[in-house]
Amino acid sequence: MAALTLLLFISSIVARTRHWTHEQLVKTYQNRHFPLILEYLDGERTEEEIENSFRGEGIEFSVFEDIIFEMLENLEGEDAQKLRQLLYLSPIFNYHFQQLNSSDNVELIKACNYFSYVRLVNYKVIKKLQALLSSENKMLVFSAASALMASKEVGIRKEALRVVAGKEHYSRMALLEMVYNFHDNDEEQLQEEGRALLDLIEDENIPPKSAAVIIEGASEIGYQNLLSFLLGKLNSTAKRWRHPDVLKALIKAQGDYYNSEALPLIKKFVDHTDSDIRKSIAYALGKFGNSESLELLYKLLHDSVYEVKVVAAKSLYENGEDGQAWLQTSYEEEHLNIKSIVNTL
Repeated sequence: MAALTLLLFISSIVARTRHWTHEQLVKTYQNRHFPLILEYLDGERTEEEIENSFRGEGIEFSVFEDIIFEMLENLEGEDAQKLRQLLYLSPIFNYHFQQLNSSDNVELIKACNYFSYVRLVNYKVIKKLQALLSSENKMLVFSAASALMASKEVGIRKEALRVVAGKEHYSRMALLEMVYNFHDNDEEQLQEEGRALLDLIEDENIPPKSAAVIIEGASEIGYQNLLSFLLGKLNSTAKRWRHPDVLKALIKAQGDYYNSEALPLIKKFVDHTDSDIRKSIAYALGKFGNSESLELLYKLLHDSVYEVKVVAAKSLYENGEDGQAWLQTSYEEEHLNIKSIVNTL
């Protein structure tokens, strides 16, 4: 018993010593690199000088990157672009490239996180990341797919998104974030990206819930070459397009596109039993803003579900005098409590 107590005591001392040593290293590297980075931004240091300051330890690269990531949150324009260039320095790139050869999932995820911040042009890196998409570790798969979103090639991003969308264990917000990351700022890619997303939405191997999230992200981004496709699916009676999540996304999309031509189709679902679908209708009608839409929104103020009434009231409120005239009418029906809803908007 005494021997066990002594062993536990020694183990706790070792653990505390390691923790203290780690903290001291972090402080040392912060104190060394932060001033150098500031001098680099002021033009007093070159990339080569920064590169030569490294001692080649993994923790040093992590501290250096953390400084850059934190600074990037407060910088934009040329300064941000210049700062981001430091992530491409050979010692850092080579360190993370070697991480991709690790058998440790934690190390692999760290490597993926790094490559998600740099423009992927190295096909050796891309191949290694693509291989990770077949991992049984769902966090590693998501991290690898996120890194592949940094590729300039739509096809590479599309297939990574397909893998993530094809699995049901990722949250809606995680998948929606990936759809946004799929989108490149290069306007010349818009048409190709839209076609790629259309293919994923139609893919029967992708669950309806995931397809709905892709529709939501695509319409919020504003791919115009998807508008007629999504409108057509709103008119379809096929099982996939009548799934509640998909139908909700299709209706919301028409609002995101301000496509009032969809009104005759959307009207058919005003009495749908799913309150989330009625909420999406209230959202879309508010974007159309024509007299028929406002009248339908007034009807939705009478909905039995409070959340639907809130969305309808908000949509009317945002439609200026015409919408607020309908709200005034609803105030006369005191049992609706619409005035109390409007006061919270």
